[in-house]
Amino acid sequence: MELHALPTLQAGFTPRELIFELAETLSKGADADTVFDDMLHTMSCRTAIKAGDITPPTDLFLLAKAVVEDAGTDAPQLAFCPHGRPTCVTMTKDTLLKMFGRI
Repeated sequence: MELHALPTLQAGFTPRELIFELAETLSKGADADTVFDDMLHTMSCRTAIKAGDITPPTDLFLLAKAVVEDAGTDAPQLAFCPHGRPTCVTMTKDTLLKMFGRI
């Protein structure tokens, strides 16, 4: 059996890792939808900007802009990471005033 192509979203994986990850998920008896979702989550996680990464300021600006624009939609897609953790928080004026000892 030969590997002829990989998904364009496979960044962060070698072909071997991708196949082993897929085989592991399938060996647990997962259905096709679960396998697909798991692979997307894994690929998203591996390619995500992580704490401590050195990222160009222009990339960070574009990411922040995308999150802010997405937050203004009816159904935000970027509000949470693939693991369910929030990608941003809302701070009120009162919260900021308390943080800086103004109230």
